[in-house]
Amino acid sequence: MFDGMNHHEFDASAVTHPTAPEVLHGLSRLRRLRATLRPEKLFAQPVLDMLLELLEFQLRGQRISVSSLYISAGVPAATALRRIREMEAQGLIRRVGDPSDKRRNFIELSAATSSHLQCVVADL
Repeated sequence: MFDGMNHHEFDASAVTHPTAPEVLHGLSRLRRLRATLRPEKLFAQPVLDMLLELLEFQLRGQRISVSSLYISAGVPAATALRRIREMEAQGLIRRVGDPSDKRRNFIELSAATSSHLQCVVADL
């Protein structure tokens, strides 16, 4: 699932500082800056953008809906929906229905994806 990368299992207790969400926020700002410097088509990374947004929301203890995810990640709706289906089929993410609004779904990282991304962020 992660291109053969062998990251150790993430241990949340090993994180000694509460700055992981800030690191992810900084990465989001960097991605937006990148978009102003280069043609979007050459540097588009919708899957990575959405995964990092999902991790940031998870670490903040928040949930994010499908539409809010693609808006927050700066990904066009059609592209986001296509990539969400692909990521879901690969087990990277999952949809969770909103019990208070049956029309809305939240997107969450799978446990394995979350662990992998947290290891990557911890190594930054």
